[in-house]
Parts: sequence; structure tokens; C-alpha cells
Amino acid sequence: MEYRARKSKYNRFAYRFVGLVFVFVGITSVIAFWWNVQQGKRGYALIMAALIAVCVSYGIFLVKHTFRIQAYDINYHFEENQIRMDTIRGERILSYEDVSSCSMVIPSPDMDYILIQLETKKTQYILSFLDNAKQANSFYEYIHGKVERHEES
Repeated sequence: MEYRARKSKYNRFAYRFVGLVFVFVGITSVIAFWWNVQQGKRGYALIMAALIAVCVSYGIFLVKHTFRIQAYDINYHFEENQIRMDTIRGERILSYEDVSSCSMVIPSPDMDYILIQLETKKTQYILSFLDNAKQANSFYEYIHGKVERHEES
């Protein structure tokens, strides 16, 4: 079985832009921090220092997470003993034994949209199925059966 999880490059660009805006706001707030220190307003300076730290760290967080493997398209090949993933950084092999949890998420019963969530110790992979509940159910049954079989042995 094969599945391609598609990710929009425009979403990555938008998150990077918003992250860079947060970093820019944090860095430019250093001027207000410096002015408050010069005026002797230590309380305001402390608040500005906290805002600077939060803005810069959140901006870096947003930008950093747009470069992870799950932010790009992934081709999943579900084989007999493993899951082979073709990612932007090459091929990765994930054994069914490494999958700690396999769950199906239905965000809204009104929509025909289903997510299959594969969790390992370090990462989480999400397969989204829009307007194809039958395909999602067949993938979930196949993957869940493989994961349970490897947990029992």
C-alpha cells in the first residue's frame, strides 16, 4: 500500500514569515527596553525583556518547525515488515515495532475528513484523508493490524 501526504509550500512560507515577524518585533523591542533602562523604569524594562524573550523564542520556534521532515511531502510505502518513507532528506525506514501508537482521528462528523496518527518515541506522522473515508478506514485497519501484530510478538 502506498500513500502520499501532501503539504503546502505556501503554509511553510507563511509560518516562516510570521516567525520572522515575531523575531523582528522582539529585536526592535530592544530599543524600548534600552529606553526604559535609561529612564530608570526597571519594572517596564523587566516587562519588555520578558516580551522580547517570548517574541524571539516563539519566532525561532515557528521558523525551526517549518524545516522538519513532516512539513514537506512524504511518500509512505507500507510494506510487510516496515514503513518506507520517501522524504525530502532521503529514504527513512520505520519498523512497525517502532510505532508506539496508531490512532484514527475524526475532527468533525459533519465533514468527510479523517486523520491517521502514527506515533513513535520521537516523532509523530499524520496521514490526512479528505473526502475519502473508505480509503482512510482501509489504511487504518491495515496499519493498526500490523502494529498490533508486532506488539503481541
